[in-house]
Amino acid sequence: MIDKDKIDAQFDEYWKEKPLEHSQNKKEKSWKDFHQTTIKKKRTKRPFYLKYAAAVIVLILAGSFYLLNQPQQTSASIVNISNPSDHTKVIHLPDSTEIRLYPHSKISYHKNYNKNRLVTLDGDAFFQVKKDKHHPFEVHNNNLITTVLGTTFTITTDLNKKTEVKLYEGKIKMNIEGQSESWILSPGEEFSYQKNTPEINHIKTYVDFENEKLKTIITYLEKEYGFDIQLEALNLNKETTLRINKEDHLETPLQIITEIHNLTYEIDMTRRKVILKK
Repeated sequence: MIDKDKIDAQFDEYWKEKPLEHSQNKKEKSWKDFHQTTIKKKRTKRPFYLKYAAAVIVLILAGSFYLLNQPQQTSASIVNISNPSDHTKVIHLPDSTEIRLYPHSKISYHKNYNKNRLVTLDGDAFFQVKKDKHHPFEVHNNNLITTVLGTTFTITTDLNKKTEVKLYEGKIKMNIEGQSESWILSPGEEFSYQKNTPEINHIKTYVDFENEKLKTIITYLEKEYGFDIQLEALNLNKETTLRINKEDHLETPLQIITEIHNLTYEIDMTRRKVILKK
């Protein structure tokens, strides 16, 4: 894991490092030497190009003094993304892995992510990981390490520091930092961890809506997928029965809804907006 304190301390050390001094006496001596050896005593016949040479020397000295007195700064090697809003934020990593970052959560990863697919999570998120057998994908969260090759899962942590990892597709390996034991999860299983105690339970990998009003289903889709979904008011109270699998893309439930109620839909991926209409 990244030692943030060590990086911060090193940065502070660079920041406080005393720059090289540019002695005023040395600058004046350099100028006098230049003046005596280059500029003729008869000012009335001084070639015009020497004026420009003098100006260039002054600029060089001033620029050097400025640069030498600037504090050194290291370039950041970590990408940090946060979601301070009350809505789900969808993020695509460099390898096309999709993360639905739930409200008030944040992630960080290395800039060389394609060679080191390690993500640190603080909060809750849904992951749909791009498969890459040569570069396993890791999530570090609350002393847990979740390792996958390509799969769909969520990680949530409540106020009591209880972390739950729910697997919907593929397989994942769970480890606790500092311990050698590991656990392999299959779809429909949940790994929970609290107070150094791990536990595996069975879960549903879907959500059922039975005779639910469309506005209830749309609210769920907006929260889960991070889209703004618009529908005419006269259709909001229409009852609908359907099952939404956690690994489904948004278009799957949209297609079911439009077929049931004879609607069409348009998706604006840039603005993350869906319009349902007749």
